[in-house]
Amino acid sequence: MGAAFGNFLGFEPSLCAACGMLALFAGVTNCPVATIFMGFELFGFEGMKYFALAVSVSFALSGYYGLYSSQKFTYSRRGLNLSIERPISLSQQRASEGRRILPWKALYF
Repeated sequence: MGAAFGNFLGFEPSLCAACGMLALFAGVTNCPVATIFMGFELFGFEGMKYFALAVSVSFALSGYYGLYSSQKFTYSRRGLNLSIERPISLSQQRASEGRRILPWKALYF
């Protein structure tokens, strides 16, 4: 499909086929960084901006489902929470939670 797309738009068919393969792999496995490095190793560095673009779009559109059902995301893929909240003191945090918090545990989010 990538080769046909390449012929239609005037790109080199092998470049578009490589981008299609990498985009498919990134969408299925949800591993964009490993996919980009795999593309560099398999196809060289000449098409790296196209590889990165294809992998990024595929990863963004793939959602939370993939090949590995046990894979867990440690962060939200919906975007960053950029809300600015006023910091609270340790005593305020203790009062709001109703239990004692050890000072070194207050460092973890």
